[in-house]
Amino acid sequence: MRLLHIDSSPKKGLSNSRRLSRFSVEKLAANNPDLNVDYLDLIEASPPHIDGDFASAINKAPSERTEDMNRH
Repeated sequence: MRLLHIDSSPKKGLSNSRRLSRFSVEKLAANNPDLNVDYLDLIEASPPHIDGDFASAINKAPSERTEDMNRH
C-alpha cells in the first residue's frame, strides 16, 4: 500500500493538524507493515505558482516552448 502524507500548516511543531496526521499515519503503518509513505511538506517545499507561461506550455510540444515556458 502507498500513501501520500501532505502537511501544509505554517505552524509546524505547534500545529494540531500536523500532530493528528502524523498520529494517523503512524497507526496506519503499525497495522500495515507493507505501507510506503511519501511525505510532502508544502511549507518546506512549496511548488511554484502556475502562471501564463506554464498554462501555455502544457499544450505545446517541448520543441515549441519558449525559454520562459521551460522554466517550469
